[in-house]
Amino acid sequence: SDRFKIAIHFSLEQAAHRLFQLFYIGAALWPCPKDGMIDSKDDRAAGPASQLIQREGHIMITGELKNKINALWEIFWTGGITNPLDVVEQMTYLMFIRDLDDTDSLKARECAMLGLPHTSIFGGEVSVGTQTVPGSQLKWSVFRDFPAERMYSVVQEQVFPFIKNLHGDKTSAYARYMDDAIFKIPTPLMLDKVVTALDDIYDQMAQLRDGDVRGDVYEFLLSKIATAGVNG
Repeated sequence: SDRFKIAIHFSLEQAAHRLFQLFYIGAALWPCPKDGMIDSKDDRAAGPASQLIQREGHIMITGELKNKINALWEIFWTGGITNPLDVVEQMTYLMFIRDLDDTDSLKARECAMLGLPHTSIFGGEVSVGTQTVPGSQLKWSVFRDFPAERMYSVVQEQVFPFIKNLHGDKTSAYARYMDDAIFKIPTPLMLDKVVTALDDIYDQMAQLRDGDVRGDVYEFLLSKIATAGVNG
């Protein structure tokens, strides 16, 4: 597949292994991305209705959504994370964290409508390593409003250890793939910018109302890795 044709900076074996790990994490909550290439033209004037274009059976990201993703990529690049695999890795972990919050909230609303009990993964006190913290502050919708320094500390010291040990079975595929999850964003200011940019991307995806847009976003990120490798 073209998504694994990464040359110069990364060996094919290393790149494929890492991308399979990332895809497994993302696939827990995202639709699977399709094969195919993504349109690379800049479409700043395109409206929301034209941000997903059908061509030869594949949807390509254009317009404002593509520009927001490219802007997020630039935040990582200017912040010192220039390895494309690291960029996609950190994006994937953060999107997974956001999706955990969204999914938990959705399940809570559905259970409330049906009169069923719901046990939130963020409920009450949560053990993270040797410390016990309020589970609510591990939610994306909560920590995103923290001051940059506090948000950075919570994400680095609590949220990442939390998602690494979210699955109790240490022999599970989830545990194996998450075992080496490392928070690499170097500064509170950069994390604040990344969180804001990701929220903007999610808002844009919601406007499109396309069931597979997350898969298309992920494929677009993979195409950027391949492009970076070929261009050196």
